[in-house]
Amino acid sequence: NSIAWAYSELQISNEDLFKALGVRCAATVSLFGLSHLGYTAFAFVRAGIHDDVPLISIAKEALRRLQKMQPVPGSLFARAFIRADLESPKVNILLEGLASIAREKGWTHLSPKPQFEQTDFQKQCAETIQDFLPSILVNQRHEMGPLLSLVLPHCDGSHLNLELDPLDLQLSRLDRAVRTRRDQFLEDLGVQVLRLKVRDQDDLRYHLLQIFGHPAKPGMDDIPAEPPASEVGPLDEEAVAMCGHVWNEMESGRVQHESLL
Repeated sequence: NSIAWAYSELQISNEDLFKALGVRCAATVSLFGLSHLGYTAFAFVRAGIHDDVPLISIAKEALRRLQKMQPVPGSLFARAFIRADLESPKVNILLEGLASIAREKGWTHLSPKPQFEQTDFQKQCAETIQDFLPSILVNQRHEMGPLLSLVLPHCDGSHLNLELDPLDLQLSRLDRAVRTRRDQFLEDLGVQVLRLKVRDQDDLRYHLLQIFGHPAKPGMDDIPAEPPASEVGPLDEEAVAMCGHVWNEMESGRVQHESLL
């Protein structure tokens, strides 16, 4: 565990070493504490090692001890198996089980992640959205592991996560799979996820107006009611309706942003 974590922390990926460690881990997985098991899974995936050995053995052992799960190892398992390049029913069952336990026990808090790196596009979008929705939080880590770029918090943990991408973004097969698992895990936790592809800031402002109905700050009344000349990204009608519902709750005071700080 310590060797795997150290190499992973230093971003040194020695495939032969990790394969040997994986065989040893799989043979002794029942001897690991839950936290050590979580750190080991996360270390392998962060080092780019996605072998069935030891990850499937770790997933099976975590499932066996699911009722004894705690937030820290739970978040490590979630972060590892969301990112793992594995197609296994055991992994899917583990993520579903982690989400169920977390909701039952109230592991839904958010914490700032200020050192999270953003592209210039993401920074510009965050500034635009903060002008429109001052109560939105930027760069938050969910208690169960996933990072949320933009989030409207709800006091019962059913937060709204907004994720923005450039219109021309191209993703690898693994990146698409990771996003799908991540979004599904958050949905299982009760977090609603809305992904928008936008061309520019005018495009984003138009979408915000369509979703939330009106600007939240004075001085933003010049947002166009018609789509900008550039092509706009697609909108998911069900997700947009859900966003409007959350916004209405915020307006009526049922979303208590301050209680989460």
